[in-house]
Order: sequence, then C-alpha cells, then structure tokens
Amino acid sequence: MAIFLTCTVLSTLKLQQYVVTAIGLIVGLHFYPMAWVFKRRLDYYAATWTCLVALVGISLTFRQASQESVIVAVGLGTALATVTYGLNMMREGYKLSRRN
Repeated sequence: MAIFLTCTVLSTLKLQQYVVTAIGLIVGLHFYPMAWVFKRRLDYYAATWTCLVALVGISLTFRQASQESVIVAVGLGTALATVTYGLNMMREGYKLSRRN
C-alpha cells in the first residue's frame, strides 16, 4: 500500500523521476520492523544497505544525474540486498528441515 500511495503522490506532483528510489527506500524501511520482530541482525544490515542505496539514488536524482544510471544503481543495490536476504532465508529453512 505504501508503494502504491507513494507512486500516486509522486506522479500527481510530476516527480516520476523519484519513483524507483522511493520504492527502494520503502523496501529498505520495511526490513527494520522485521529485524525487531524476528530478532535477526541480517534484517538490520539489509535495511540499512537498501535505505542508503535509495538515499544515494535520491541524491543523484536531485543533482540531475542520468535517470538510467540512477535506476540501474538503485535496482542493483536493492536486488543485492533482497537476493542476499532470500538466500539466507533459504539456508535457514534448509537447516530447519534437516533437524527433523
């Protein structure tokens, strides 16, 4: 819902160039409550990394960097965090399945 509302507001304000970076920031921010709830350190790392990547992207967009390079940088940075997170969850699931 946060992504939908953010995209709608940014489009209404004619700030579409910030959509990808805003989505990256929302993705990063959603890891913080998960870190607290599940008591996992990896969530804090994923959250901080993704938020920093998104903030760099916002800064680059504000400084009129090419939109293509901002999208690539934010996309790759966010993908790195989410793939690492997913692989870790797969590893943890495998360890749990081996216990039984």
